[in-house]
Amino acid sequence: IPASLLQWYTMVFALSSILTAHVYRTITDYEGWHQDFTGPLMVIVQRVTSLSFALHDGLARKDDDLNSDQKSQKITQIPSVLEYIGYNFNFISFLAGPNYGFKDYIDLISGDNIKPLANPNMYGRAKEHAHAPSPLVPMAIKFIKAFFFLGLIFPLHHFTVDKVLDPTFSLPVRVVYIYVCTFRVRCRYYFVFLLCESICNAGGLGFHGYNKRGDAQWDLVRNVDVYNLEFGENLRAQVQAWNIGTCTWLKRCVYERMTFAPTLMTWVVSALWHGLYPGYHMSFIVFALATVTARKVRQVFWKRCQYPRRVKICYDIVTTVTTCFGRDFVALAFILLTFEKTLLLWSYYYFIPFIICICLFLFLPDKQNVKEKINTNTSLHNGNQSKID
Repeated sequence: IPASLLQWYTMVFALSSILTAHVYRTITDYEGWHQDFTGPLMVIVQRVTSLSFALHDGLARKDDDLNSDQKSQKITQIPSVLEYIGYNFNFISFLAGPNYGFKDYIDLISGDNIKPLANPNMYGRAKEHAHAPSPLVPMAIKFIKAFFFLGLIFPLHHFTVDKVLDPTFSLPVRVVYIYVCTFRVRCRYYFVFLLCESICNAGGLGFHGYNKRGDAQWDLVRNVDVYNLEFGENLRAQVQAWNIGTCTWLKRCVYERMTFAPTLMTWVVSALWHGLYPGYHMSFIVFALATVTARKVRQVFWKRCQYPRRVKICYDIVTTVTTCFGRDFVALAFILLTFEKTLLLWSYYYFIPFIICICLFLFLPDKQNVKEKINTNTSLHNGNQSKID
């Protein structure tokens, strides 16, 4: 296979493999949450496709055509069989990830990822930087955080997914119940993500250099940003804070490679990668629409709501609350799984959130029109000012 087409052959083959596995799981364990071989296979799909795109960038593209991330991840020679198997099946991240690049794995194996500074006094902390950074403290912090979120699951055991469809709930009660229920589900993932990251750090993977103060950064394999996910002011920030390894994979292998509707295609590939349950596809389609709509809303209102300070505070509160409500409202389809249950839940809100989202999408101007309007207003203001002067 030529290097210019390698990445697409690999993507089609990998997605076909995981789709076949999802068909089997849908037939044998419909609406089930049991862990099976599809979990590790989903991780392997990310790795083989990431490797193929890195090879494509290194063998078939010029450096001038690559962005900085692609340059850092590109591979200029075909890996050996041992390197390939080690990358896909190494024990520290085989079962649940997170995903990372082949270059990061090779740096780990060779020891190039962790080295003491050539100049230990670069940050004025010569004694501390005289040796390679230790993963002990960041590993322990993430380990403790993981079990903290595991501990939050048990006090909230009464908030089950089945009860969100209770027809006796009033609208305010349902909103609060959905938030607590989805938070409980997120805690499960927080536990897994943080524990996996802690294990990777313990194995030496995750060092990402030093910040401006000279603190060692162990966030190369970071998979969740709890604060930004729970309190992000816009949908983009919250989406990027969740399953960061998968978001990076989708960005590198889908969003940056598509010339047609990259946002939509990214959500489509993400939905197919996750599985075949109708709830997955319903949530991702709505998220795709909401992402574009939220971008339009931000383009129109963000600059207008930065001053005075009280307006900015109100804007931040409204956008945060609205985003959190929309996130849980749509993400619950991901948990309910079936078309019937998801449609029933959304019908309790009379589909009003969708109507609002569609109206905003249709009637708000796109980015180019917003820029032209702002430039026109600026020109008129400057012209009027000149007349006054």
